[in-house]
Amino acid sequence: MKVEFVPATAADLAEVAAAGAEFRRHWESFQNMQPTPAFVGGVADIDALGYLEYEGLGLPGGGLPALALVWGNVLAVQAGLRWVRAKGEGCGGLWLGGAEWGPALLWPYARLAESRARGNPQYSKDSTLMMWVVEELIEQVSVPTATHARLRRFQLALEVGVAVAEQPGTAVDWWTPAVPGE
Repeated sequence: MKVEFVPATAADLAEVAAAGAEFRRHWESFQNMQPTPAFVGGVADIDALGYLEYEGLGLPGGGLPALALVWGNVLAVQAGLRWVRAKGEGCGGLWLGGAEWGPALLWPYARLAESRARGNPQYSKDSTLMMWVVEELIEQVSVPTATHARLRRFQLALEVGVAVAEQPGTAVDWWTPAVPGE
């Protein structure tokens, strides 16, 4: 079976944005919640997904496919990956890729389906999976590059659980190690 990857279209990216909007509406449907996360790829989105899971508040109507787009968008924005569409039997959908890893790197839907099927960890499945994936990406970038530094910043933000001031669509920028050549 051959799988081909093509860049995500405007309609694909609109699907990602629609999933974020669906999660915002879901969050806002509950009383006495913390301020609504933007669900546009910020680190706070991962904490919000964990909160929904921990409190047993469920997923909005889009279910796991929408969760995969919201979770994947955090990885796309924070790690600088790009959305690509898979064309192939049984593997269709949006994947993430990047220059350092080739046209396709991971399928958020499959990663989350596996994570949700496991018994452990009991809570924080989404953030734990995100930490594992970021570590995997860091291991694949063998030389210090801007991508490596960006992944390390993202990893630190996940590990310390700091809600840093973010602007939608930007990576955390409060800690930047020296990167040769920059």
